[in-house]
Amino acid sequence: MAAAVDRTRAQRDMVCIGGGPKTVHASARAASSGKTAQALASASRVRGAVKQAPTERDRAIAQRRTEGRTFQRIGREFDVTPETARSICRRVEDYDRGAALLRNNPASIEALGLIGEVKPSVQQALRSRGIERLTELEGVTLDQLLSWPHVGKQSATALLDALARMKKPE
Repeated sequence: MAAAVDRTRAQRDMVCIGGGPKTVHASARAASSGKTAQALASASRVRGAVKQAPTERDRAIAQRRTEGRTFQRIGREFDVTPETARSICRRVEDYDRGAALLRNNPASIEALGLIGEVKPSVQQALRSRGIERLTELEGVTLDQLLSWPHVGKQSATALLDALARMKKPE
C-alpha cells in the first residue's frame, strides 16, 4: 500500500512542461509541498516573458551567496536545485545592476532590460536599428514600433510609457 502511495506521489510530481522526467511543474511541486502561492508565483515569473522584481526569498538566497555559501548548500536550505539557486542569484544581480544603471541613466534601454521592463528580443531589435536610449524613440509612433520585428503591443506600449515617465517632471 505504501509503495502505491509513493508511486502516485511520484507520478504527480513528474508532471512536465516541455522537459524530461526531472522537470517538475511548479503547481505539482506546490501541491505536494504546501507552498502553492509561492510556487505558482515563481512559475508565472518563469513563464512570463518580462521579469519581475526579486522577491524577499530571492534576495535571501542571493544574500546567502554573498556570505560565501555554495549553491549546493543554498539549494538544500531553500529546497531548490543548485542551478536554480545560481539562476536566482544571477537574476537578483541583474536586477540590482539594472536599477543602478537607471539611477545613473534613466534613458538606458539596457537597464530596462536588466530589470525586466524590456524583453531581450526587443532590446536586440532596437539595437539593430541603432537605438540604445529611450530618448532616441522620440517621434516614433506606436504603429511604427509595432511594425518592427519582435516588438509587440505590450513591449511597444512599455517603451512609450517609459519614455513618457522619463520626460515627466518630478
